[in-house]
Amino acid sequence: MVEAFAEYAISHEAGHAIVGRFVKLASPTNISFYLKRDSDGNLCLGDFATSFPFPPDTEIPNLPEEVKRCLCYTLAAGFAATQFSGLSLPNEKQGLDSDRNRLGKLSPRTLESFVPSALAVIKQEQRAYRELVSQCVGKYELLKTKKVNEGTQVLLDKAELEAIFDRTMFSSTDNDADFINTMSAHEAGHAALGMSLGARVEAVYAIPGCKLPNENVSVTYKTRFGDYGRSGLVLEDKVLLEAGGAAAELILNGRWDDHCVKLDRADLEKIGILNFEYCVAKAIELLRKNETFLAAVRDTIRTRLSNLKRCKVTRGGTHIILAKGSEIEKLFRGLGSLVSSSGFELEIARAPRPLEQSEDGEHS
Repeated sequence: MVEAFAEYAISHEAGHAIVGRFVKLASPTNISFYLKRDSDGNLCLGDFATSFPFPPDTEIPNLPEEVKRCLCYTLAAGFAATQFSGLSLPNEKQGLDSDRNRLGKLSPRTLESFVPSALAVIKQEQRAYRELVSQCVGKYELLKTKKVNEGTQVLLDKAELEAIFDRTMFSSTDNDADFINTMSAHEAGHAALGMSLGARVEAVYAIPGCKLPNENVSVTYKTRFGDYGRSGLVLEDKVLLEAGGAAAELILNGRWDDHCVKLDRADLEKIGILNFEYCVAKAIELLRKNETFLAAVRDTIRTRLSNLKRCKVTRGGTHIILAKGSEIEKLFRGLGSLVSSSGFELEIARAPRPLEQSEDGEHS
């Protein structure tokens, strides 16, 4: 198990790296740590660092304000990342002095004032963030077993970082057809399976969040249901409903998106449902019975996603309505039929997946 300081420091540096890559002006070249010798000649763990382009002091006054802001988001991202991961250290404030000093050359604002936007990027790019942390921890643990000399030890170099970013980060075309197809299929799965099981769908929403450093706004997507108890849903129904997003992606797109599915998997694990693949397989069986209805709901959501500016918003203006419950219910009356969760076995859903299925059987 990696020690607390190293865990905190790796998360901190991964935050810098993710947001630096996101704003493009501070794309990292490596993540490293330093080994130094104490007075007895023993090797001790020194500082961790993310190397990224930072202008010399003489150039800073002439930088455009948008460039300064992007660099400020990158500097605030270390603190944002440890907040995201729920990590802290007793001397945390002292550890942020370097970031504060560099940020002070760019802006009179505090480091904390840039944290919300940096945190929004990390939440959006959490797949990349978690992969970066995992890779750094693995490299760090490996280096601990080897005989290494005093000096800088590179955890991830530029090529390794770029490979992770290319594989895991959302691209600048996230609002293109692929992204819209993914989100519309996923939310349609929740909504269509929920209604097929007897749940009351309130609406499918797009929910704007914090403004990102690239001036876009982070958006989350949610299908909201009425009271489960009043709808007569049992635990089996609720589990299948949660797995419906991944199931619909597989039916309609032939694959699921790890970033979208990770949250559903985590929600099920919180209630002791560990065999996510079994849940998805059973959800697919039920959605197949209403595949025409599922596609119709997907088409409705996809049309709205293609032009969010024309969508209605809730009375408070906080949620964009992609599909009303009444719209989905009308489609169901014409195209769908009720299904049952009677064939779903909670004992199997609660059991961890067999080891032989854990990697090669993973959908991606």
